[in-house]
This record gives sequence, structure tokens and C-alpha cells, in this order.
Amino acid sequence: MIPLKIYLKNFLSYGAPGQTINFEPHHLICLSGKNGHGKSALLDALTWVLWGQARKTTHPGKADENLIKIGQTDMTVMLDFMCNNTLYRVRREVAQSRGKLISQLDVGIIDQTTQQLKALTEKTIRDTQELINRIIGLNGEAFQNSSFFRQGNADEFSKKAPKDRKDILANLIGLDHIEQLRKRIIEKGRELGFHRQHKERLCEHIKEEVQQHTQLGEALTTLSSRIEDLTQHEKDFDTNIAIISEQQQLIATEYHALNNKRRESERIAQTIKTHYDMLLPALAKWRTIRQMKRTYKSLPSFDQRRADLIQLRHTVQEILTEEATLKTALQKYNAVLIERTYTLHREYESRLMLHKDLLQTVTTQLYAKTHAHEIIQKSSTELQHELNSINDKMTKLTEQIDLAQKNVPVIAQHLFEKNTQRLVQFQAHMTRLLHDEKMIIDHEQMMRNNQDRSCSWCFQHISEDNAQLIHQKIAHRFCCIKKHQKKLTRCIDHITECINQHHQQVLTANHINHEIQKYSSTLEALSITRDKTYHDIQQKTAQIQQLTNEISLLSDQQKALHTEQSIIEEEQKSTLLHNKQIKEINEHIGSHEYRLKTLPQLPAQLTDIQQHLDQLAAEEIHYATLQTEPELIAHLKMLFTTLRNIKQQKKIQEQELGAYATVEARFKEYEQMKLDLQQNYKKVRQEREELIHRKGSLEQACLHVEKQKEQLTHEQKELDALVAEIDDHNLLAQALSKDGLQGILIEYILPDIEREANLLLSKLTDNQTQLYFESVRELKNGNLKETLDIKISDNQGIRPYELFSGGEAFRIDFALRLAISKFLARRSGASIQTLIIDEGFGSQDEEGLNRIMEALYAIQNEFAKIIIVSHLSSMKDQFPVHFHVQKGTKGSFVQVIQQG
Repeated sequence: MIPLKIYLKNFLSYGAPGQTINFEPHHLICLSGKNGHGKSALLDALTWVLWGQARKTTHPGKADENLIKIGQTDMTVMLDFMCNNTLYRVRREVAQSRGKLISQLDVGIIDQTTQQLKALTEKTIRDTQELINRIIGLNGEAFQNSSFFRQGNADEFSKKAPKDRKDILANLIGLDHIEQLRKRIIEKGRELGFHRQHKERLCEHIKEEVQQHTQLGEALTTLSSRIEDLTQHEKDFDTNIAIISEQQQLIATEYHALNNKRRESERIAQTIKTHYDMLLPALAKWRTIRQMKRTYKSLPSFDQRRADLIQLRHTVQEILTEEATLKTALQKYNAVLIERTYTLHREYESRLMLHKDLLQTVTTQLYAKTHAHEIIQKSSTELQHELNSINDKMTKLTEQIDLAQKNVPVIAQHLFEKNTQRLVQFQAHMTRLLHDEKMIIDHEQMMRNNQDRSCSWCFQHISEDNAQLIHQKIAHRFCCIKKHQKKLTRCIDHITECINQHHQQVLTANHINHEIQKYSSTLEALSITRDKTYHDIQQKTAQIQQLTNEISLLSDQQKALHTEQSIIEEEQKSTLLHNKQIKEINEHIGSHEYRLKTLPQLPAQLTDIQQHLDQLAAEEIHYATLQTEPELIAHLKMLFTTLRNIKQQKKIQEQELGAYATVEARFKEYEQMKLDLQQNYKKVRQEREELIHRKGSLEQACLHVEKQKEQLTHEQKELDALVAEIDDHNLLAQALSKDGLQGILIEYILPDIEREANLLLSKLTDNQTQLYFESVRELKNGNLKETLDIKISDNQGIRPYELFSGGEAFRIDFALRLAISKFLARRSGASIQTLIIDEGFGSQDEEGLNRIMEALYAIQNEFAKIIIVSHLSSMKDQFPVHFHVQKGTKGSFVQVIQQG
């Protein structure tokens, strides 16, 4: 993967509008700039657009949200990169909408001839991400552990656990498909295991059913014997029932005669009851007639009582008619009085309503004006207090400004700046002198080590005289440099002392001037506020005067309306009291009410009188029934005679029934015997049918057991084949594990990585340090364990990686990570051709930095793109191209600087 162009918008410190950064023309690039200006953010954009991974955040659930530039709601990163001679474009966007993050990921191929984009985006972001991983051949973690030295994470691979190191190497060399295959085999083996458990349970169940076969045969023999016994019992019951039926038939004739006598006796008893039912009401009626005859002898005649009641009813009706007439007249007069009164009242009410509406309007306006007057008065008072407060503050600020101006020290600012510039010039001159001194020392050392006395620059032979002359010139040049260094040191010390003396005064003066400017700004703002407040007070005063006049006018108008309303109300009362028609109507109403009060009281109610008349008619009907007494007495005598004869017949019937007393007992005894035999027969027959049904079930069970034997043989064969298949899957999964085939393949690549790392370490440490991988470790119990430990050997012996210092560990990490990257670059089909190093050189001394740069120049032809991030001047000056990152008002931006 070779990055060519990247476009950033609102990503971390990069704002809008977006910027496109072109890496394509440059091979070796150095990213430079101040801390926090966006160098690492540019590299984060590269990993985020490809894998959705950037710098770590304290809120993993909101990682993308935290990458959006502060104050913005969306961000976009687009990358054009070359992979396997094909140009691709990836675009990733995130936007906030209604409190939610909406993400989009697109990928496509760019036709290098027509520059047309052919989309390859899948249906989901996850599927599209997997497609990008397949195109590049690595996921984000593998990339960052091989070709990306992230700031502070140069030891990302070295400090991983041995198992994680193996996982990274497996991913780097493309063993992930073997791991996926192993997982599928394990999953298939797990499914076969579930199937095996099911088969085992099924075989156990079938074995239990087969074991019951002997018990089923014994139970079937017992059932057959019991069925034969029950069949014989049924035949015996049939014989006994037939014998009892013959004996019962012999006594059935006498029993039928007994039943006939009983039915006759019941009929006679019913006849007696019927006659009693007729006799008792007749006797009661005769007693009632006798009592009524004694009562009616003391009462007046029916005609006289009827006439008195009719006369009383007529009198009551006359009184009710007169009362209804008077009430009707009263209702009529009251209606006329109400109508006349309402007409007069409505005339005056309409006048009062107009005055009330006008009075309500005036009252509302008066209340609103009064309330507004109070609000404006209160606001005016508050503004006056605010004006006084502003005047006090302005007075205090004026005093503070005068005091601050008196305390400003007089400092020669230009002298301070001039001394600072001179100090920078002297320090630069001192740096050049130190560099020249080092070059002289190196040259002198090279000449002394040169046995054939040849020039280290032109490689020509130098005679002994010329060599002495060169040594003298070098010594003279060295003395001159030393003198210049002493002189510059004295000048630098003197200028530094002067700068330190005036530095505090400059700071004090700047602070006082800043305070004066702040006080002046505040004073100017208070002056504007004072003028505005004074103008507002004048406006409020004018509004108060206007409202006072309006309130006075509304109060006078309100008093006039109240007076006029009182006059109308008095006039209304006077009119109602002196109207002639109303007086006449009131007189008629009074006379009718007096007549109603003087009406006589009702002697009785009409309903009571009608009830007495109805009762009199009923009594007349009852009196007519008294004439039927002789007929009733004759009927009673006839009933008594008939009843006596029937009772004599009943006594004769009871004597005849006594002769049949034993017949019924004998018949019932035979009936009970027959019933008992039938019930026992039914039980025996039911038991035999149940046993026959059980016999059929047992026969079916025996047939089922035979079939289960055949199935058990078949299932056992399948179970044996399944066990063998599971063993094959387990062996295959073990062979494809990290300790199997994957471990063998990793073991195969370790010597290449180890060799490359040691070649780099030899350059970085002057052949003082070597590393090797330990892939097998012996445990305390004597067994061997697969591992991937890193062992380092130097002049002190063999030590683990964790025991080395920061600078030494960085060189080891640097060599190891470069070795992995070089291995990927050389490996057939590798898609990573880019090396990125983000800082990490601060732990190295000058010699270490030179060796690292020599290593980078040595491997630069093995990578299509090398990007370095550094603050060190000694490193930055050795790169031909600088991508200088600066932060402006709208965000970070990149400027390309060619150094030649």
C-alpha cells in the first residue's frame, strides 16, 4: 500500500475547507512543525480512513465523535493509494444528526487512463471494511505493528505477549485463512459432538427397551391364562342368571296382582283427598256467610249510605273548582305584572349597561396607566442608581489609570531586543565553531589511523613533510577556533546577564501597560453605558409626566360616570313604585289571594270518597251471596255421605293387601340376586376386555422391541463412524493450530526477520548487539511450551528485552520493526510498501541518530514511501523534502518545502 494523495476536512485540528496533501512526487518525506499543530493527526487520518482506527480515546464508544474538529458536526477523509499496481480510492465520512453519528465508507478503483472511479462499496460498512482488508492484505493492528511506528508505541510489537506476537506474525504472512479454517473445523467438530451425544442417548434408550423384552413375554403368558379364567366365569354367570329368571317368573303373577291392589288403594286415597279438598272450602264459605249475616243486621241501608257519599263528593268538587279558577286568575295577573315590570326594567337596564361598559373601559385604562406609571417609576429609580454606580466606577478607574501610569518603568525596549538578537547570532556562531572543531578532530583521527598516508578526501599519497605541514596547519586552526570559542563564551555570558537584568522590568512594564489598556477599555465602555443610561432616564421622566396627565383625566371621567349611574338607578326605582297599571294589577292579585285563604276546608278527599263507594258496591255483592246458604248446606251433607262410604272401601282394600305381604319380599329378593349376578358379570366382562386390550398392547410392544434391535445395530454403526470423524476433526484442528502448521510456518519466517533485524542492529550498535527469537521454552516439569520470546545478546551477555534501557530498547524496537517491514516488502505478494515513523528519536544521542539515518538511507530503496516525523534539527536537515505543518485560525495546513 503506497499513499499518494489524502484529503482532510474537520479531522482533529484540520478544519474547513478541506486540504489535499500530495505524497506522490516524493519518496523520502519528513513531517515537521510545532507540537500540537497536526503532524500526528495527519498520520491518524491515514489509519482512520483505511481501518477506522486512530489515536486512543477515553470514550471508546464515541471514538469517531471525538475525532471531529471542535465546533463542527461532520468530518471527511479521502485517500488515493496504489496497491499491487492498481489505484484505489477510499472515502470515510462521519456526521452528527439529531444526536446520532451517521457513518459512511466507500471504496473504488480509479482507471489510470480515464480517471473514472468504479465503485466497489459493499452493502454494509463491515463488509466494505473486510474488502479493504483483503485488498491491502493486513488489518489495522498488523499495519501498526509492522510498518507504522506510532508516537510513543515503537515497542508495540516487542512488548506484546508471546501469543499476541504470534498472532501478529500470522496475520502478516497471511495465516488468517488457516486460522479461519481451524475455527470452522472446530465448529464442525462441536456440531458432530452434539450429534454424537444425541446418538449415544438414543442407543441407551433403545438398549433399555430391548432389555424389557423378557419381562414382556412373561406378562403376555400371565395375561392369556387370566383371560381364559375370566371367560369361564362369564359362562357360569350366564347359567345362574337363567335359573333365577325362571324362579322369578313363577312369582311374577302374584306380584302383578299385588301391584293392581296397590294401585286401587292409591286411587281410593286420592278420591278421599279430593273430597276433603272440596269439603274444607265449602265449610269455610258457610262459616263466612254466617258471620256476614250477623254483621249486616247493625248497618244502615245501602241506598242511604250511597246518597250521603255522592252529596259529599259534589261539595268537594265545587270547592276544588273555585280554587282552580282563583289560581288561574292569579297566574294571569302575575304574568302581566312580570311582563310590565320586565319591560320597564329592560329600558333602564340598557341605559345602565352602556354606562357600565363605558365605566369598565375607563377603569381598565386607568389601571393600565397606573400600573405602567409604577413600572416606569421603578425603572427610572433603578436607572438612577445604576447611573450613580457607573459614575463611582468611572472615578475609581480614572484614579487607577493615573496611578498605573505613574508606576510604568522607563525601559530601553530596543536594547533588550537588540541584545536578544545578538545572543542568537553568537550562539549560532558558537555552533559552527563546535562543528568545525569536531571535523578537525575527526580528520586528525583519520589521518593518524591511515597507515598509507593518503588523503581521506582526495585519496592521494601525502609525503612526510606535507603531513607535518598539514598537522601544523590543523593545530593552528584548532587554536584559532578555541580562542574564538573563549571570546564568544565571554560575550554570550555578558549579553545573557544583561538580558536577565532587564527581563523582569520588561515583564513588569508589559503587565502595567496591559492593565492600563484594560482599564481604559473598561472606562470607555462605562462612559458609553453612562450616556445611554442618562438618555434612558430622560425618556422615562417624559413618559412619567405624560402618564400622570392621562391618569388625572381618566380619574375625572370615572367619577362623572359613577354619578350618572346613581341617577339612573334612582329614577328606575321611582318609576316602578308609581306606575298606575302595576298598582291595579297588584290590587287584583291581593283580592284573589285573600279569597283563596278564606275558602272552606275540604271535608274529605275525592279519592277517599271513591274508595268508600267501591267498598259499598263490593258489600252489596257479598250480601247477595248470603241467599245461597240452603244450597251450600245440602252440598255439605252430600260430601259427608260420600266420604264415609269411601273410607269403608279403603278398610276392605287394606285387609286384602295383607294377604300379599310375603309376595313382594320374595320378588325383591330374586330381583336383588339377579342384579348382583349381572353386576358381577359386568365386572368380569370388563376385566376380560381390559386384559385383551393389554394383551394386544404387549404383542405390539414385542414387535416394536424386535424393530428396536435392528435399529440399535444400525445406530451403533453410525455412532462408531461419528466417533472416528470427530477424532479426525480434532487431529486436523490441532494440526492447524498455532502450535501446529501455523507454528511451523512462523518458525520458517523467524530466521529471515532475525537476520534482517541483526543486520540493522549491527549498523545501529557498531556490531555490539544481536537478537534472536526463542520459540520453545522448557517448563519446570520437563515439558516444552510453544512461545515467542525475544532474547538480546551484547557485551554483557544474553538478557531479556525488558532489561534494556530506553535508548537501547528503542534501537532494538527500531531494528525489529524495520526487519518486519523489509520482510513484508520483499515477500511475494506483499501489499505494504510504506514505512512511517512518528517521533521516538529523542532517546538517542548524536551517534545513535547518525546510525539510524544511515540505516534509513540503506533501506530507502526497499520501500516506495518513507515518512518520518521529527523535531530534531540534526535529523530534519538531512531530508530533501519537508512537509511543514502549521496551525492557522481555520485549522492546520501543510506546506511542502524542498531543501535540495
